[in-house]
Amino acid sequence: MYKVAILGTENSHAFNFAQLINGGHPQRGGRGISDFRVIGAYGYDEEANKQIAQIGGVEMIADRSDAFLGKVDAVMVTARHGDNHLKYAEPYIKSGIPAFIDKPITIDEKEAISLVNLAKDHHVPLCGGSCCGFVTSAQSLKAAVLQKSMGKIMGGSIAAPVSMKNDYGDFFFYSQHLSQIMLEVFGYDIKSVFAYAREDSVTAINRYEHYDVTAHYGSRKYAVSVYGEKDILQHEINVQTDGYAHEVEVFTEMVRSGVMPQSYRDFIIPVFHINALKKSFDSGIEVPVTVPQV
Repeated sequence: MYKVAILGTENSHAFNFAQLINGGHPQRGGRGISDFRVIGAYGYDEEANKQIAQIGGVEMIADRSDAFLGKVDAVMVTARHGDNHLKYAEPYIKSGIPAFIDKPITIDEKEAISLVNLAKDHHVPLCGGSCCGFVTSAQSLKAAVLQKSMGKIMGGSIAAPVSMKNDYGDFFFYSQHLSQIMLEVFGYDIKSVFAYAREDSVTAINRYEHYDVTAHYGSRKYAVSVYGEKDILQHEINVQTDGYAHEVEVFTEMVRSGVMPQSYRDFIIPVFHINALKKSFDSGIEVPVTVPQV
């Protein structure tokens, strides 16, 4: 039995992951995962702690994020503020424990590099990010792009919600949802971004080698269009369907196998993409998306 701790109960993602693993979530028909168990959780919100215990069947609520060292085989870091992610994960990674890191993986680019270098040094696999890139409708568009079923890809557009002002990093808090969808569908080799911000939204041009993808951070719903030479595919992305379940499948398989589902570089590209967006709309210039060698 693989024992798991969830770190950051103030996030609704924590309840979903606990139920998907321990049982009771509709995305798995109420079935849990037989060889995994969320045994404990940490969070500063007392009401959220009570809910994850009751709804998720979590037995131990700790008063420190490092309280599960030596007691678990893996952790899921679900804290709402990205500034807490490296801090919560670090002692476990140093102990050789695999980690799921929720969106935003980190806010600071240097922390993203520190996170993956730490994981590499201790031979620890990582996964995570936004569940929105893992829903079936997003993955079907990804397959269409890879298979070139529409002929040559000419570009695309994406719309998704955003939160410009909040207590969890402002633009960084919600923006990885759109970025993760785009990177999954169109690929992780993005070159640069040009972005313009309003009070409640951001519009961006994301430049790939052979085409551009426009993005609107601010829509109330999620939608993607892929423009091909022969055809156009358009999907509304229903993030309430199976994104959480797919993330849990990826996480549990990674823990069993010890193999990451993607490279360390691709894992942290969203951090550099979102920072480039922020730098672009702050400065009014196009900004390259450059990830140091990791």
